Amino acid sequence: MTGVGRKDGWTKEMDLQILKLRDARVTWKAIAAELGRTVESCCARYRTIVPKGSRQRFVSIRRWSKEDEAVLMRLLDERRKPRQIASFMGKELQAVYSKIQHMRQPGREIHIERLPRVAVPEHCLEDRDRRMRADRDLTAMFFGDPPFSQSALGKKQRAYA
Repeated sequence: MTGVGRKDGWTKEMDLQILKLRDARVTWKAIAAELGRTVESCCARYRTIVPKGSRQRFVSIRRWSKEDEAVLMRLLDERRKPRQIASFMGKELQAVYSKIQHMRQPGREIHIERLPRVAVPEHCLEDRDRRMRADRDLTAMFFGDPPFSQSALGKKQRAYA
């Protein structure tokens, strides 16, 4: 067979081979390599020879069992990171994220608390807030803006409080 990107037409044997490989749940990448075509051309040919209603769509065979869900919940309770969970369970990282997202849907209470990456002492946070307030006050004085308590937003917030 010639290389990828062939320009010659599709034969009946190629069509049958696409159907046979697709029924065997072979990936499009492997089908394209087998036929010496691009993935896009194989997909397009499949769409051409198989009517839309009878095309096969394969659902992932990697389903989550009740035991897998229990292990996932236990690991989340132990505050394990999704990457560690995926490695431990032998699952794809995206599959773990998707399952966690699915479990967060309404009616399912699950919460992953994200801790800050750097622990900042409380007195440093207070100092930062004090400096930011002072900077805001200096800016207001320089530009002639009213202090926050006297601004339109401040008045509106006080009215609804």
